[in-house]
Amino acid sequence: MKSYFEYTLKDPIKVASEGKDITASTLIVKGPRPKDTNHAMSLESIVMKSLMEMFKTLPKSEVKQKKVVPEKLSKKEESDQLEQISKGIIMGLSPENIQPVLFSMSELLCGGNLENPQATIDGVKVTNPLFDEISFVDKKAIIGRYAYHFLSLDSL
Repeated sequence: MKSYFEYTLKDPIKVASEGKDITASTLIVKGPRPKDTNHAMSLESIVMKSLMEMFKTLPKSEVKQKKVVPEKLSKKEESDQLEQISKGIIMGLSPENIQPVLFSMSELLCGGNLENPQATIDGVKVTNPLFDEISFVDKKAIIGRYAYHFLSLDSL
């Protein structure tokens, strides 16, 4: 398991860095800490259920008998896989689970302190106001990447 992942925002956001407003796009996200267990497990449960719901809607001929996350992927294959995971998670989410997923992601990304943040955008700690500025498209991608890198998708 990786200790972090990097993602380039499709829709960069404005952040304050060293007294200046900059357009930021490079998000670095660390894996969950022991104190994040509640949010990580909640997110994992909802993600797994939503993926299973999405799989149920597919025709049997489209469901491949292989793991969701193969062991070795090229950068392009990994990017394509992450896109599919993100889409599958969002497609399978029930309306009542959207808010808990966003809340858990916010708590996981905004954790830590200035010296040891859980996530940064171009070196600036992710805070709730910054998380709110991240676009819908980018939040979907971040959820998929978080699930891919830090949650138990290999058990599918």
